[in-house]
Amino acid sequence: MKLEKKLFGSVYVFKIKKHKDIRGHFSEIYNQKKISKYIKEKFLIDAISFNKKNVIRGLHYQIKSKQAKLIYIHYGKIVDYIVDLRKKSKTYMKYKKITLSEKNNRMIYIPKNFAHGYYVLSNQAIIGYKLSNYHDKNFEKVLKWNSKNLKISLPKFLLKKKIMSKRDFF
Repeated sequence: MKLEKKLFGSVYVFKIKKHKDIRGHFSEIYNQKKISKYIKEKFLIDAISFNKKNVIRGLHYQIKSKQAKLIYIHYGKIVDYIVDLRKKSKTYMKYKKITLSEKNNRMIYIPKNFAHGYYVLSNQAIIGYKLSNYHDKNFEKVLKWNSKNLKISLPKFLLKKKIMSKRDFF
């Protein structure tokens, strides 16, 4: 894995190396030794999310039991959004978006104090997460996609066909 770029100074986008041959491919997603020069976080949970086309998830974050996330795509394509929630930051309530897919082999590290969400472009998407803390429903928060503070403009085609949970709905 190789550092591709930084967002907000502390969000890292990595390029995952894919070894291909006639059998298929092999990728090393996480290597503590290699990633530790960028990330000091210890991850406690591995999770996976299966999604249909036009699914919108997020923008999620936790207070008190804050979570850092390492996110990668097993299959499909998403547009991932990261929102800076650090109140003393010059980029407070600003967002960045990045396309993650099995083809571009990107992985993103999102530290604590950032909200995270995505929408699915492909027919299906399988997304892997490494999480630094346990989920605590009592401290879970959702930042609405259509928040006036964010000014996120989602594609019109997506808004007509979106699939969302009630807690994420705008």
